[in-house]
Amino acid sequence: MRLGWLRKQALRYPALRAYAERSIERIFTRRLLRAWRLNPELPGATMSLGPVDEARVERWLIEHGVNPKDQQRTAQCVDKLRWAAFLWLGGKLDDHAAQTRIRVALRGDERWRERQAAAKAA
Repeated sequence: MRLGWLRKQALRYPALRAYAERSIERIFTRRLLRAWRLNPELPGATMSLGPVDEARVERWLIEHGVNPKDQQRTAQCVDKLRWAAFLWLGGKLDDHAAQTRIRVALRGDERWRERQAAAKAA
């Protein structure tokens, strides 16, 4: 309902286009976060970065012993790792907080894999 209204606003009023587009993007982000609760392997990301920032984030993760291109990681885990790197690079997190976020993301990914393996074995 709100999504359709926002799309109409974006088309009808050029002055409101940026606001409507940001609102639409936030709606899809919330939908993705809810979907990840059920299946963190669903593709997607809650943050879009330019190529330069993406390279910086990837380099930072590799320097901290995490390969973001690892095919074994769920999309949710990769998203959390990217956020940790992005926030550290922006000066919003210290080293300890960034490392904690990385550990939590990797632990959540491991738990998901364990639950999937247990479900297949049962």
